[in-house]
Amino acid sequence: MQQRRYDAFCEEYNWHRSHEALGRKTPGEVYGASPRPYPGILPPVEYESGVTVRQVRHNGEIKWRGARIYVSDVLAHEPVGLTLIDEDAWEVRYSFHVLGVLEQRLKKIMPATGWHGAEQVNV
Repeated sequence: MQQRRYDAFCEEYNWHRSHEALGRKTPGEVYGASPRPYPGILPPVEYESGVTVRQVRHNGEIKWRGARIYVSDVLAHEPVGLTLIDEDAWEVRYSFHVLGVLEQRLKKIMPATGWHGAEQVNV
């Protein structure tokens, strides 16, 4: 019963109900299937040689030089790569995404800047 209602909603929404944001066209008229196949299971994240890899624990932390450093709960059980960028600083990445810079002295990851395209205001 619930699946039938959902299917009916999808049919109505995608093929019969026009959308103002789409120039009064239906999503079915505007959008199509992606030509890129979805693999179902993504390949494991791999890092180049020279990158130090740490596995994120279930609580979102990594073990780093005797300290527990919080990365993110979202990355639990995933590998992150650390690359030395300064005497006391390591760039932390998940795959090719820069998460921030691990400040060894502070034992804390400082977030990457400019992620959300925030404008710089000059005063």
